[in-house]
Amino acid sequence: MESTKESKKFFWKGKRVTETVYNNRLRMREVGKKLKLTRLPEHQKPVTLPNLQTVTKCVMEPMEIEGRRIVNIKFLAQELNCKSCETVLSLKNIISEIIFGLGSQFIIQCHNCLRCKEVYTDKRHESIDGAKHFDVNTKAVIGKYIILLKCFH
Repeated sequence: MESTKESKKFFWKGKRVTETVYNNRLRMREVGKKLKLTRLPEHQKPVTLPNLQTVTKCVMEPMEIEGRRIVNIKFLAQELNCKSCETVLSLKNIISEIIFGLGSQFIIQCHNCLRCKEVYTDKRHESIDGAKHFDVNTKAVIGKYIILLKCFH
């Protein structure tokens, strides 16, 4: 007996998936491509300032930051001081944010002298290859491996 209804098989990255899952993933891939092509407004683009001590004035508009962050409160409190005029920096004056996993780097403008400062949400350490990593990211990875080891023993 031959089946008159042809059943289609859908695969995504080598695994068999349902037609609904396949269509959703195709749609999400197209949305991702469109997002890469969209241009951010100038005040939302990440700012890279290689040497903040040489910057005299930071004339950018503060941007609105939303969402939740994992923050080392004691470390952040120590970071929120302007090096040039010794005033306390405000999180309301964030000009840009760069997210590195669970840690973030803010560029904050001083309301007194208008200089910018890089402020990190957690301590960072240097790896063997010389790259700097946030402690919170390293601890999350170590915690994941500890849990995996406990599951298999």
